[in-house]
Amino acid sequence: MDFSLSKSNISNIQNVCDSNISQNIDSDITLPEYVDDIETVLSCSLTPEIESASLSDGKVAVEGSALIRLLYTSQKGTLHCFESTVPFSRFAEAQNVTDSDCLSVTGATQYVNCRLVNPRRFDVHGNIVISFHASEVVSQSVVSSAEGAGIQTRTKCLTVSNARAVTEKPFTLSEVLEINPDLPSIAQMVSISASPCITETKLISGKALVKGDMTLEALYIADDRQNCIQSAQFVLPISQIVELDTTEEADSSVSRVTVSAIDYTVRADSTGAIRLLDVSVGARAKISVFKAEEIKVVTDAYSTEYEIENEIKRIEARCLTEQFEDTCLCRNSFSATGKQIGRVFSLSTGDIVSSVTKRENKVIISGSVRAGLTVEYTNGEKGYIEKPLEFEYSRAVNCEDLICEKSVRVNSSSFLVTSQTNVDVRVEVEINASVFEKTCLPLITDIKVKDDCRKVPCRAALTLYYPDRNESVWDIAKKYNTTVKAITEENSVSDENIEPGTMLILPRM
Repeated sequence: MDFSLSKSNISNIQNVCDSNISQNIDSDITLPEYVDDIETVLSCSLTPEIESASLSDGKVAVEGSALIRLLYTSQKGTLHCFESTVPFSRFAEAQNVTDSDCLSVTGATQYVNCRLVNPRRFDVHGNIVISFHASEVVSQSVVSSAEGAGIQTRTKCLTVSNARAVTEKPFTLSEVLEINPDLPSIAQMVSISASPCITETKLISGKALVKGDMTLEALYIADDRQNCIQSAQFVLPISQIVELDTTEEADSSVSRVTVSAIDYTVRADSTGAIRLLDVSVGARAKISVFKAEEIKVVTDAYSTEYEIENEIKRIEARCLTEQFEDTCLCRNSFSATGKQIGRVFSLSTGDIVSSVTKRENKVIISGSVRAGLTVEYTNGEKGYIEKPLEFEYSRAVNCEDLICEKSVRVNSSSFLVTSQTNVDVRVEVEINASVFEKTCLPLITDIKVKDDCRKVPCRAALTLYYPDRNESVWDIAKKYNTTVKAITEENSVSDENIEPGTMLILPRM
């Protein structure tokens, strides 16, 4: 018996591990002697920083720290900022994760509360969530054709984006930055934020070249009589080579860069003024690679000569239909209850939360970004106003079921004082997304011919058949152990779907 199968692969990136661990941050902090007393707390923030993540003995070990920042005014009414770090170590069960899997670890702040005990002491209670995510490329072979043993197959052509590789590479950007000469020197740092933007991902043999920019915004208290908060922006180039298992130049890629930690120290320039920032940004570049392919799959099969056994599995196929970059504007009005705003020192943004939903024929990317204003009231007091700014972005898509991988970052921010009690804040977010059309089909993954179970030929001299509604030629041929080709040629029909009541002659095999 001559019988052979041809198979193709459908490959997807699948999650191996998704888990979250809650980490409480409790710290009782006493100010050092060289720091001014606290009169009024303006804001307290908690920022998780992931320093390392490693896999060993079925567990993921994470080392990191929580950065506490306290912005306050002293008894003299001047602005000050104090920082303190709380280190942490956590483990997570990861029995199904191997060294070859792509492991990502991120941290997010759930909440933070600050209580002033006395002018030189405060305590902080907060919570961060450490998220563990591991993924790998999983392939499933499916039958694409079968020859011999009287095998008849019903086939379908699929356009798929087969996953070829997924990996993540940590890297560090370090540079000594100088404040613009037009800006005052640094008295105290308030914060540094980093926002990555990938402009190009070039695939070469076994590698990916990732290029882009890392935009830094440094907020600091100026060393001048105005005692205001200044903003200085810098751009660091990103150029990283990421090793991959297998790639070709014609492949497609989905690239993301995330910031895991920022370290910095302030330094004096040649004149002795504090105008230099020695910055080190820890980041991770994640690359997923896909190959566009047209593959033939078998959805049904039978033999006119033998009994057979079809192995059928429900297979998910994905096709990268669109990659886009766009912006969305969100705004809100900030009000000072019972006080009048004299001036706004600074606008800060952070803590972006976003999600993806599908509504009718549109993909919806929505979420919020936290915005905070440091202000001075007309009576000379300093204040801090914080609010979330919500956004919703929609885009038409031409697919029933989809997977959308996205990243959202702050592109720009601005404010306008509309009255002595209101400030209009606008934030433009940049959205980068890749949309995959998802199709789930029952496909044949294997065919076994029972060579000891030969079918008994039909003895009827002639078989006439009248199809029911929605009955196809394939259904009839399979039922009466003949072939689609024999029926269509015998009856001079070209369409597989036959009108109900049409008489068909069914040839014997």
